[in-house]
Amino acid sequence: MSSTPHHDPLTWIVQTKVQPPHASADVIERPRLLAALARAVPTHRLTLVSAPAGYGKTTLLTALPQACRDLALGWLALDTDDDDPAHFLAGLIAALRRVKPDFGATTLALLTNLTDPATEMRRLIGVLINDLIAANDAPIAVVLDDLHLISAPAIYLGLDYLIERLPPQVHLAIATRHDPPLALARLRARRQLAELRLADLRFTPAEMGQFLNGLFATTVTGEQLRSLDARTEGWAAGMSLIAGALRQIDADAGRATFLAEVAASDRHIADYLTEEVWRGEDQATQAFLLDTAILDDLTPANCATVADRADAAAILQTIRRRNLFVLTLDPAGETLRYHTFFRDFLRRRLAEEDSGERRRVLHRRAATIEADRTRAIGHLLAAEAWDEAAAAIGDIGAELLASGGRETLRHWLTLLPASVAQGYPRLALLNGIAAWDRWDVLGAREALTEARNGFIARNDPAGRGETEVYLASALVALAEHDSAAGLLATAVTAPLPPAARVQLLLNRAWQGQQTGDPQGANAALDEALTIAEATNDRRTLRIIATQLQGEFVPLPGGPARIARLGRLVERHLADQESPLRASIAAARTWQHLWRGEWEAARESGEHALAINRKFGGSEQPTLDVITVTISLALARWHTFRGQSEAGERYLTALFGGPPGTVLGQPITPIWATSILYPLARVRLVQERYAEARAIYAQLAEPLEQERPDAAIVRAMLRGFLALADRKDEEAIAAFTAAAEGQRRLLAARFYGLAELPLSSAYLAAGRTTAALATLQTTLHEYRSNQTPGALLWEDQALLTPLLKLAIAHDVEAPFAAELLTTLGTPNTGAATSPPASFFVPQTGATLTPREVEVLRLLMRDADNLTIADELFISIHTVKRHVANLLAKLDVTSRTQAVNRAHELGLS
Repeated sequence: MSSTPHHDPLTWIVQTKVQPPHASADVIERPRLLAALARAVPTHRLTLVSAPAGYGKTTLLTALPQACRDLALGWLALDTDDDDPAHFLAGLIAALRRVKPDFGATTLALLTNLTDPATEMRRLIGVLINDLIAANDAPIAVVLDDLHLISAPAIYLGLDYLIERLPPQVHLAIATRHDPPLALARLRARRQLAELRLADLRFTPAEMGQFLNGLFATTVTGEQLRSLDARTEGWAAGMSLIAGALRQIDADAGRATFLAEVAASDRHIADYLTEEVWRGEDQATQAFLLDTAILDDLTPANCATVADRADAAAILQTIRRRNLFVLTLDPAGETLRYHTFFRDFLRRRLAEEDSGERRRVLHRRAATIEADRTRAIGHLLAAEAWDEAAAAIGDIGAELLASGGRETLRHWLTLLPASVAQGYPRLALLNGIAAWDRWDVLGAREALTEARNGFIARNDPAGRGETEVYLASALVALAEHDSAAGLLATAVTAPLPPAARVQLLLNRAWQGQQTGDPQGANAALDEALTIAEATNDRRTLRIIATQLQGEFVPLPGGPARIARLGRLVERHLADQESPLRASIAAARTWQHLWRGEWEAARESGEHALAINRKFGGSEQPTLDVITVTISLALARWHTFRGQSEAGERYLTALFGGPPGTVLGQPITPIWATSILYPLARVRLVQERYAEARAIYAQLAEPLEQERPDAAIVRAMLRGFLALADRKDEEAIAAFTAAAEGQRRLLAARFYGLAELPLSSAYLAAGRTTAALATLQTTLHEYRSNQTPGALLWEDQALLTPLLKLAIAHDVEAPFAAELLTTLGTPNTGAATSPPASFFVPQTGATLTPREVEVLRLLMRDADNLTIADELFISIHTVKRHVANLLAKLDVTSRTQAVNRAHELGLS
């Protein structure tokens, strides 16, 4: 069994599943049913054909093109292997590609880039609908045959979503033995559901006569037909069984006797008739039928191997000629399939006659010739060939995960005895990777620890190293950095595949970023990019493209590194549709922001959101990281530039659901600071202080396990609230702590530079020298690094006065002027030295030098904006100074304050 990587989910689809069966020669015309189909397709979204086995559901739906001329037919014959959302959707795409070969490129691209399709079925179906709309082809009917074999709730959720939004040229038809758990009542109420049930499908006496007497040239009388009708209730399979028996009886008297026995039997008609046909076969044919019942598709070669019969081809031709309950799957008649009713009978019979050993031998033989790998593993499991099955699952499990088949893998692992699975640590590794992919960090740690212990016991350094990489990822996510570092130190010496090697390096980069080692983080990122550039492995590319995002941009060379990643992804994807394009557009947003390329940043962010919407966003229990981070960035960008209404649209989209949710999902505590801090900053700029304080209350208490930058974020928010409350010294203390933390953890600068509000707090407290010293250091650093955007990533009302102050005092003046130009704010001139303080005898208060400046400007009838521009302070600070002046002068208005100033002799 090959383990060559194939990440395209369509490679797992057996092509006979998407071929409509060919009509057999003994099918009679049933105009009333064709007319029902002709009425259903143009006027309904869904046709439901629901009846027990053997009532001709499949045969009827193969006649859809006959009922509706110019109707293309897509077909998917379902089996238990399709009870996996990824496998089901791949089958649906394959069925549509039989009609339109290039269909579904966007859906397929998304499917191959998701780690857990089961949780994102509506997203996938939404993209599939867009692909159907884009195809804009002639009418098509898509048949899902044997839907009763599907039980996964995620698949039915997706089907409901598909039916609700089907394009008008697409019709869905379902054949099932019982009603599926779909929103049928709603469809009925809207008259979007056409139903054909047992009463519609059963043969009428006239059709029974046409079938028996017309096709098979028997002489069944009207009275006998009425008797058969009462006995069989128009069961189509029963008619075939009766016809097969009658053909073997030469004399009319013998036929009459047989028909009388059928009518008189008190056994279930299916059991009775099947037994009659069964007894009519010779032992050699019976043995062949039982031996081949385990096969899904019947070919001469497959049957010869499994049944160990050299005459398999001849027997198959006899069965086909006699129409012994087989469907023909190809025009040449080389591939057959037992009708599900007859196959079920044969398998029950095999189980009754065999203690188990015969079936195990048959399944072992089937596994050796089965080209479909999922079916081959199914045969090994049925054969109880546990070791072979475990080894086969280990061989293709990673490929299956890369193709989205997590549910199939989970099902296989539940079938293996625990005692066997314990001997194959690779299975525990696969289980751990699957848990990690669905962000079950604790489950991943448990499974990966088991896998690591198993590889150590087997002295398998390669398996151990790969396991330690993913186990370290879980530990980094849990902030257990010491344990993660120990694992990475041993894993780095192991022979690792490219994807695991890149994940190891990204783990080291995350560690370096979160533990204050930016040089180590950068070295790991550069090595990871080099490996990714040398391989075309899709999982490797996905790992680095989704993880090398905004939090790495504050590192030295961060923007250039993201640009390098963008070139890599574009070269790999060429013209392919892929969700990775959204990841790259998101990363480039941060690249442009940090470089101060504002318009490019906005365009890139909008592009990331547009691609993400095209691929359906995300419905995972974990965050849709791109939508959240980029929407927050654009909301902040617009609000900080004075475009509050535009910014609010992004926030409404994120937080418009129930309280405590983002995009309708509960906010995971460990990510709360990353999500809520940007929201709080916007609210502060909007002067919605109560909301900002409520957010701080949520974040104030440290978590037992939290991100290393959480304390820095809390200090930043505490500082801004202190500024709003005019508590300058508290603000200085908070921003000083945040700035010290950001010097240790550069990644925390992703939220904004603490040095800028610290300089503003110094100014508010009248400590101009300290403000200029802090400002000089900050301006110099980001001018030298050519990342002016790190400074511009701040509220314009806070930043503009600081830049004007720098120009006035010749502190990095050319760079400050350049930044002001980028902001669209010209420099209005030099600042004057602040005057001395002033005593107010009436109240015993002392006006600070800054308050004296404000009062003199009020005497010139200056408004708040003019005062802010003159003194290089924010409008908020102006308002605070005015409030202080009114209190110290014991007046209630600006006019009274000006009059009091004249009384005091100020000029």
